[in-house]
Amino acid sequence: GARTSRWKHFVLSMLLLWGSWMLTNLIPFFKDMVSIIGALCGSPIMIGLPPLFYYFALKKQRRVMGKKDFVICAFLFFVLFPFTFGGGL
Repeated sequence: GARTSRWKHFVLSMLLLWGSWMLTNLIPFFKDMVSIIGALCGSPIMIGLPPLFYYFALKKQRRVMGKKDFVICAFLFFVLFPFTFGGGL
């Protein structure tokens, strides 16, 4: 019933909260590790992958990318992405 699922949700939430707290306090370099993961993953996810997804979506539909879209995607992928990726590290 609803009471059981609320209880399970509460217990799982508290276990997740406790586990997160333990992880952050037991690993002394946790802040640095999160920063490195963010630097390695943030730039590709936000700037590098969207132009690639757009290109492959158009390719799958057998459509040609317009010049304006091509310039924007090229700028994002070949200029902004390497700059932000290198700056993040």
